[in-house]
Amino acid sequence: MRKIAASAATLVLLAGCGSQAKPQAQPRVTVTVTATRTVTVIRYRHHHHHPMPVATPSASPAPPAPALGCKVLTTGSGGEEFNVTTIGGGTYTGTISVSFYGPSGSGQVFPPTTVQGATPVGTWHPVPSADIGASAEPVGCTASAG
Repeated sequence: MRKIAASAATLVLLAGCGSQAKPQAQPRVTVTVTATRTVTVIRYRHHHHHPMPVATPSASPAPPAPALGCKVLTTGSGGEEFNVTTIGGGTYTGTISVSFYGPSGSGQVFPPTTVQGATPVGTWHPVPSADIGASAEPVGCTASAG
């Protein structure tokens, strides 16, 4: 057996894992050799470097539907119109469901209709009397996206 002049020597190696791993994914091996008289001790310590996880970009959520307002107006000719607007600015381009209701406590319920899009100013539409009844006179409406 050959004696080593120094009491301890440390050797640091980069060892491959047997795969085509990237250099930062290879484990670091520290070999410490201690030689004293006729006793030789070799210690292997493996330092595993785990690659940093790659963050995947998350799909941004769809913007929330804007708040919508709706009102019914009786015109001078006895007809009725309704207006759907966005509240707080902005324009909505999707389909809007509009429901009509009668005076408070009347229990009148009318079939809904749909319009396409709304702006802060809105657009006046005729109340669909053919759908809700020619003699029906809704006093208000509610609007919801979708």
